Amino acid sequence: MARPSKYKQEYADQAYKLCLLGATDKELADFFGTTEQSINAWKGKYSEFFESIKRGKDDADAKIAQSLYHRAKEYKHKTVKILQHNGKIIQMPYTEHYPPNTTACI
Repeated sequence: MARPSKYKQEYADQAYKLCLLGATDKELADFFGTTEQSINAWKGKYSEFFESIKRGKDDADAKIAQSLYHRAKEYKHKTVKILQHNGKIIQMPYTEHYPPNTTACI
């Protein structure tokens, strides 16, 4: 007779959030106090768990791809530099410029 699963329904949401942070299956197993084999079994048995992991990893990958895209091409954004002069705080708006980064292209 097999042992009952330690899986809980709230694991799906937790797995999604952990995967957004870049968690691997090994790290998920460590977090849930189980093994990678159990994580793989849960993926097969609980579709909401599998979908949460897939969605979290896909969303994290998309954010990285978007960040690399911005670094690969030239881009600018408006920001504020905060300075102090004679005890007075001065806010100076300016445009931050990022030149193309060929390493990000790779």
